Amino acid sequence: MTTPTTKVDTAVSFDKAARQLKKKYRRIGYDIRAFIQRLEQGEIPGDRLQRVKRVIYKARMPNTDAQRGKSGGYRVIYYLKQDDFIVLIYLYSKSELDDVDEAFIDALIDEYEAALPKED
Repeated sequence: MTTPTTKVDTAVSFDKAARQLKKKYRRIGYDIRAFIQRLEQGEIPGDRLQRVKRVIYKARMPNTDAQRGKSGGYRVIYYLKQDDFIVLIYLYSKSELDDVDEAFIDALIDEYEAALPKED
């Protein structure tokens, strides 16, 4: 077994979205854990969003409850804070929401950054 090389954190906005989706999709925790393992092993799945000021990716994540593969699954928005540190920002079901606005993503990242302890 390889040692994880990338640290993965979750923003409050991601955790809240996951809790909401868990009401409908009971196995979402399993799907999220599998996705996090990929990130910890150094994979960078998905497409980089070009119209935002930070290094942000949107990736497909299969929904094992829906049985429709990645295209009908979840979308995960994550922020590459450093080469070895990723923050999961937002999660949504493609069947419930088509896309998210870049300004919304930036606002969620600003919220995450503001909640971090201040360095002296």
